Amino acid sequence: MSLVFQDTGQERAGSIVSGVVEELVGFADLKDTALININDAVGHLPGKPHLVRHDHHRHTVGRHALTVHKAQGSEFDTVFVVLPNPCRILSRELLYTALTRQSRRLVILCQGDPHRLVDFRHLSDAARRLTNLFGPPRPIVVGTRIFDGKHIHRSRRGELMISKSEVIIANELQSAGLDYAYERPLIVSDGSRRYPDFTVEDAVTGSIWYWEHLGMKGDAEYDRKWALKLQWYRDNGILPEEAGGGPNGILVTTEELDGIQTDQIMALIAKIKDGV
Repeated sequence: MSLVFQDTGQERAGSIVSGVVEELVGFADLKDTALININDAVGHLPGKPHLVRHDHHRHTVGRHALTVHKAQGSEFDTVFVVLPNPCRILSRELLYTALTRQSRRLVILCQGDPHRLVDFRHLSDAARRLTNLFGPPRPIVVGTRIFDGKHIHRSRRGELMISKSEVIIANELQSAGLDYAYERPLIVSDGSRRYPDFTVEDAVTGSIWYWEHLGMKGDAEYDRKWALKLQWYRDNGILPEEAGGGPNGILVTTEELDGIQTDQIMALIAKIKDGV
């Protein structure tokens, strides 16, 4: 049985506060006293048996599941995240909260295509808030949503992008007359997929260029993930441009260890246009 304290604003016994998740593990010899195992997100008595008087449970309710909002601040060994379709309140922030409640294992139960969750990287509730103490908002309609233009990154073609650096690359590609696809799924023979930042196809030569912008290169975790992605490209016949490319495509990268490098971007665009 799990008990979850409700936020009634009333003081609790000891260190148990609103939002604490506890497990009833038995009863003590003392009258009307329960032995509770505490899973406390703020670190009070984590995982230790604790005596709680019965009358202190007037503000608790049984729970088989928690909403994402209610789970904020708590952590569990294993978390099952249930995502119905449609889910009108789903956003980047809500997903982040849901996916970071686990400490060991995460299971996602997604109704419909799970790959659609990638789209929520660009769908931020915070960016939709049209409030500003120091100036009026700049409402921009993207699809069926309205965002404050000061909180999003958009290319000249109107695409929502993760960073300003990607916007610069996209705009330079367009200025050079190169048609590109942003984060188009690349699905290979074993069914696995990745999302290159930009895909450029040369209709004349038949070459396909995959452009990855390594905006956080130098960060240990980012570098580890990039090494895995680079190996995935190699395993599927997509090799770096400096290695002559591969049978299934040519991989190029840009970095910004010392800030965005326009010369590097323009040099790669010239190579793509020349088919080198």
